[in-house]
Amino acid sequence: MSERIGVPHDHQLEIKVLAVALHFAEHRQLLIDELQPTDFYSDGPRSVFGAISKLQRQAGECFDLLTLSSSSKSEPFVDEFIAAHDLTMMALEQYEGALERLRQLAEARDMARACLDVGSWGLESTATHDPEEYLQRASERLTGALAGRRQKRVGARLGDVLAVAIEEIVAERPVQPRIVAPSGIGPVDKALPWRGFAAGELAIILARPGVGKTSFALQVARNNAIAGLHTAVFSYEMSELDVALSVLSQESKVPVQAFARKLSADTARHVVERAGMMSEIPLYIFDCAGLPLEDLANACRAMKRKGQLDLVAIDYLQLMRTRKRYQSRFEEIGDIATALKLLSRELDVPFVVLSQANRDGDKRGDKRPVMSDIAQSGQIERDADRIIGLHRECVYDAAADKDAAEAVFLKNRKGQTGVVRMRFDAPTTTFHGEV
Repeated sequence: MSERIGVPHDHQLEIKVLAVALHFAEHRQLLIDELQPTDFYSDGPRSVFGAISKLQRQAGECFDLLTLSSSSKSEPFVDEFIAAHDLTMMALEQYEGALERLRQLAEARDMARACLDVGSWGLESTATHDPEEYLQRASERLTGALAGRRQKRVGARLGDVLAVAIEEIVAERPVQPRIVAPSGIGPVDKALPWRGFAAGELAIILARPGVGKTSFALQVARNNAIAGLHTAVFSYEMSELDVALSVLSQESKVPVQAFARKLSADTARHVVERAGMMSEIPLYIFDCAGLPLEDLANACRAMKRKGQLDLVAIDYLQLMRTRKRYQSRFEEIGDIATALKLLSRELDVPFVVLSQANRDGDKRGDKRPVMSDIAQSGQIERDADRIIGLHRECVYDAAADKDAAEAVFLKNRKGQTGVVRMRFDAPTTTFHGEV
C-alpha cells in the first residue's frame, strides 16, 4: 500500500516518548515492553527505538545519550534526534497513556492498509470472475488485521477480586456470574451449578434429530427474552419465519402445524394477542444459511457494543463453516467449538449451542446419548463447560410414554452428571419439569 497524507500517526508523540525513555530507566523498560518497531510510523523514530532496545538488552539500565550515539553510527537519525529532542518529563501513568495512543495509531494504520488492499483487489478483474475467492481473500485480510490487535491485560489482585464476592456474602446474597440464564425447566436448572447457563460458558445440547433440541434452545431463548435478557438466536437449519412460529407456538400453546390452516376466531384472537406481547421482547433471530463463523462473531460483537447481547443460542454446530480451508471437517468443527468457547468468554455471555448426535446410539440397546455420540469432533468435549444430551424413548419405541423426556448431563463443570427427568408436550414442542 502506498502511504498517503492522512495516515494515522503522531510524529511529535513518537519523539516525546523516546526522549523521556532516554533519560529515565523505568520509562525505558516500559517503552520496550509495550511497543514494537512497527508502532513507530517514521523511519527515524523506529531507528531510535531499535537502538534503545538493543542497548537495553546489552547493557541493561547502564547507558546514556553518549553510549546511544556511539553505538548507532549506522543510524544517522539517532545523532540528529539526540541533538534536537526536547525533554519533557512524564509521570508513569501519563507515559503509559502515550504508549497506548501510539499502539492504537499503529493498529489504525494496519486496518487502513487492509481496507485499501481489499479495495484494490476489488478493482482487479479476478474479483469479478470469482467473487467467492475475492470475498474469502478480503475476509482473511481484514480478519488478520483485527487479529493483530494487542489487548492489554492487567492482572487483578486476589484481594480485589474477592472483595466483590465478600460484598455479596456479607449482604447474604449468592455469589453469581454477571449473567445467569435459566432454562425455565425446573429439574434442569436445579442440576446446573448456577441454576442456569452462566456468562462465559459454552453449553452443548446434544441429540438425534426429532428429539427436540431445537425446541429446547428456543424455549431457553424465549424464557430469557421474556425476562428481559437480550437474546440472539442464530439458526442454520430453520428460516426466520419457522423460528418465529415455533416461538409463538410455545408461547400460545397452539401447535405449530395449526398455523398452516385457518384458525377459529377465538384461537386466532388468542394467537394475535400473544404475538403482540412477544413482539416487544428483546429476542433477535438470524437466518444463518451460509453464514460463516467469522460473520456470526462480528454480529455478536456488534450487539454487545450496543448493550444488546446477554445470551446466544446456535442451531446447530455441524452446519457451521468458517472461511478458512481445512484438510478435514473434523478439524474444522473442533476449531469452531474452540472459537465459540473463546467468544463466550470475550463477550461474557452464555452460549447454548446445539449439536447433532451421530448414529451410534441407534445401534445400542440403551439409546440415551453418551459422550462419544458427539458428531465429528471430540474437541467439543474438551471445550464445553456442559454437555447435555436430550433423550425421548418414544422416538425409538412407539409403545413408550410419549410425554417422557430426559436431560442426560454428560459433562457439568462444578456440578453433578446424571439423568434428569422431564416431560415433553409434542404439540407445542415444550419441555416441563416432571409432574
